[in-house]
Amino acid sequence: LNLFSMLHLREVQAVKKRRHLQRNTAWLHRYELKATFCGHQGCVNTIHWCQDMSDTLVSGSDDMLVKLWRYVAPAESEIKPILSLSTVHRHNIFDAHLTGRQVVSCGADGFVCRTYLDASWASERLFTPNVETTQSLAFKMDFLPQSQVFLVTFGDGFVRQFDLRVATQLAAVNCDDVGLVGLGVEPRDGHTLALGGNDPFLRIYDLRKLSFHQESNLMNMITTPVVSLHSTAEMIRKHKKISSFSRFFSGHSDVCISGVCWDSCGRLLANYRGGDIELFDFRSDPVPEGDAPEATPWMDLSDSSLPTSTTSRVYLNSIRSYKGRINEQTCAK
Repeated sequence: LNLFSMLHLREVQAVKKRRHLQRNTAWLHRYELKATFCGHQGCVNTIHWCQDMSDTLVSGSDDMLVKLWRYVAPAESEIKPILSLSTVHRHNIFDAHLTGRQVVSCGADGFVCRTYLDASWASERLFTPNVETTQSLAFKMDFLPQSQVFLVTFGDGFVRQFDLRVATQLAAVNCDDVGLVGLGVEPRDGHTLALGGNDPFLRIYDLRKLSFHQESNLMNMITTPVVSLHSTAEMIRKHKKISSFSRFFSGHSDVCISGVCWDSCGRLLANYRGGDIELFDFRSDPVPEGDAPEATPWMDLSDSSLPTSTTSRVYLNSIRSYKGRINEQTCAK
């Protein structure tokens, strides 16, 4: 069917024909480069649409600058930033978000920083890692819906919670030295947290059931129980092979979930370093342990040495793989 016929059928049979319409390759031939955003002097690691200003984007880069851009169609082919902000970062910026009149960012120096749009206000560090005890990497952040509270993943295996209204932060999740990278809060309920780190397991937590700890009390913080673990059989096998091989040779490319992203329907994309992009379906709850298995396949790793946190059941609920890209060198994207 051509696009005109499919559009007509969509009006009559929307549910049955919508997927065929969305996947029609004719759309791809209509895509074209509209504009290039020029201004950073280093690798751009993050870019987000601003929630409060729908035509504005915020970006962060290896040049340790945060920039704001405005896109209004029809736009010029080359767009310059409307504002360039110096930060107090000392290394690459991995993530940045605009909230109100301030930008919060995190990066390879482990700092979590606040930069004001008003130049008369001094930028500040909300968090500075203890280099003796903390791996100095702060990768990703995500805000709770309609809130001044946000979460940040760190290379030391902790997720820290920040509130822009107060001066202190709290440790929300301890993954027992599994360096954390990808992070996403489910937008529909605002309390389901997905984490990805330096192993093949996508971790799901319930923010309402977390026990928060002060930074000075982290030594007493036990591993945070997960609601469920998710992965693919291929990535688990690859991780086992790498783990065995790394005993004799350390120069390997490990398996890692470097980014996660929820959609509005309860599905989640996980970007695997050393693998593909996987689409996981969370629209139905997994089977509780001890119950009879239903449609969702799972794997028992109780006899494995893999770091499966507080449960041995790993759900294999990836419904689609997106192949065809080289992803071995992905760090925080």
